[in-house]
Amino acid sequence: MTSAERIALWADRLCDISAMGLLFSKNIHDETGFRNVQTIAMEMYALATGEPMEQIEPLRATVFSRPTPPSVGDAAVIDKWFSEDELPDDLDPGHRTRIPEAFRVWHGDSRVFFDRPATT
Repeated sequence: MTSAERIALWADRLCDISAMGLLFSKNIHDETGFRNVQTIAMEMYALATGEPMEQIEPLRATVFSRPTPPSVGDAAVIDKWFSEDELPDDLDPGHRTRIPEAFRVWHGDSRVFFDRPATT
């Protein structure tokens, strides 16, 4: 990992800390402190990328104020029930891989599931 990549990684971690702090701050003192951490993160990112702060500052309210990357959820609406070993043939291919994972979690296995990259 290069020094610039390490600085950018630290900036990202500080950005996350400041965004969560700003989200839950209950007084002006905490808000000011977390805003200062946010500014330091932005300055570190500018240093790591070589971008001037003037180009990064407009991202304060959008990119740097978000605690984590946006999460995405997917769901299926099924109009009839079926057992886990009798999946219907006409399921969407994505649901065909996710429904067994849902049954696994329902049975108490709480390991995290990530979709596998699509093969082309």
